Amino acid sequence: MKSISTFHGGLKRPRSMWTAVASPLAALALATGLTASLAPQACAAAPVIAQTDDAQQPVFTADATDSYVPAQPLAMQRGSSARGGDGQVMLTSQSQPSDAHSNVVLASSSEATFQVQPANPPGVLCEASTASNSWSWLETLELFGGLEGAKDPQDFGVNANFGGRLHVNWGAPLLPAWGVGVQIGTAVDLTDNAVQVFERVEGNTDRVQQFTTVGVFQRIGAVNWAVVYDFLEESYYDHFNLGQVRAKVGYHITHCDEIGAWGTIATQKDDGTFATIPLTLRPIDQASAFWRHTWENCAQTTVWVGGCPGHGQVNVALGDLPATNARVVFGADLHIPLSDNWAIFGEANFLTPANSGTVDAYLGFCYYIGSSAHGFRERQFSPVLPVADNTSMPVDLSRR
Repeated sequence: MKSISTFHGGLKRPRSMWTAVASPLAALALATGLTASLAPQACAAAPVIAQTDDAQQPVFTADATDSYVPAQPLAMQRGSSARGGDGQVMLTSQSQPSDAHSNVVLASSSEATFQVQPANPPGVLCEASTASNSWSWLETLELFGGLEGAKDPQDFGVNANFGGRLHVNWGAPLLPAWGVGVQIGTAVDLTDNAVQVFERVEGNTDRVQQFTTVGVFQRIGAVNWAVVYDFLEESYYDHFNLGQVRAKVGYHITHCDEIGAWGTIATQKDDGTFATIPLTLRPIDQASAFWRHTWENCAQTTVWVGGCPGHGQVNVALGDLPATNARVVFGADLHIPLSDNWAIFGEANFLTPANSGTVDAYLGFCYYIGSSAHGFRERQFSPVLPVADNTSMPVDLSRR
């Protein structure tokens, strides 16, 4: 395997592609093999049964237009302690034993006449019991596989990349009493060049990126925060090692809405060459404010907007333009549970202008061995931040 000279005066040896992908591939294969043994989640609640000491067994049906009242027959049977007159009986769903969905008013103790009143909707429609310090290592483990596309300034103005991504992300308690946890994750992006210029000029046809994310986080009350270090080992037209610090702080203004900010600061750059052209790669600093909303089905959508101090406009074919000044950054992510074990997850981030900035995105499926897809990102010791990718670690290029 070819050794590559570096500005440090030593040699760097590219890491084998198969070594980089072995760990995530094995984890994803193990997760997929377990899918068949998991029972499907029930989607409909069973009829609600309450007991009464009256010998009769009246049956009534709620109006289907009433909010939060199931349009299924509800049976009152003998043996209950229901009061007569205008006594009020609370029915509880068998499938959600801690949730009361309707009130039944006994209008007459001598007649089988009941009135169904819609109850107030529950305050939290999708909650993952973040207040509990209980933890199982499978419940905070996430496996991902999907498609990856990226175009950054490091592509020298003439290339883009498309392929696949695998990642493993995991959280664990560090100081449980304080809600402090540790997160660790790794990812590999295997992409081919989407343009032929590199292949014809320099001979490169693909790129392998291995990301590692390690850090700490805390969820306490309505506040959550995280600080992580992201490391990137990249084999492209040369071999590079890059690093950055990434942080996030969020505050729940309601049970379903979170606002906050996230950002990155580059800590490690690296020198290399494209053919015979000496150059330097460096992560791009950025900061954005975000809003995340949790929907009734536990789906979460996040949008953000912010800025970066600028980036280079180097073009190997047409010549260079001056570096940009501060530019706008915007993006979004989504997490949509499909079952207890599967969810759709994706992220996109864009640094303007699109012709010289970044166009980075990935989308795919997450698998949760611990059946924790619903509300995964709100669990007490689930990772607060995703594993780094080009969306959160765009790379700038400058000539030396």
